Amino acid sequence: ESKGAVVAQAEKVKAMNLPEEAQEKMLLRATNGLSFFNTSPMNLGKMGQSDIKANLENYIQCFSADAREIFEHFKFDEFVGLLDDANLLYK
Repeated sequence: ESKGAVVAQAEKVKAMNLPEEAQEKMLLRATNGLSFFNTSPMNLGKMGQSDIKANLENYIQCFSADAREIFEHFKFDEFVGLLDDANLLYK
């Protein structure tokens, strides 16, 4: 399973206390050519109803920089906030 391997490798790389850019380069090599990755052990199915906003925000922050840029471009965090305020984030 590639998700599990990426999460395990991310823990090892994080323990090295390298700059974020260096960590990402190491993880990109470890993912065998994937163009983006997510280092969170969580997935969308595991988020659950409680703390869904915080869980989703944390999950997004665990994507590689290129993927996070896409979320930022489309102002995903603002959309999540609007859905949460309307109590529609978890339906």
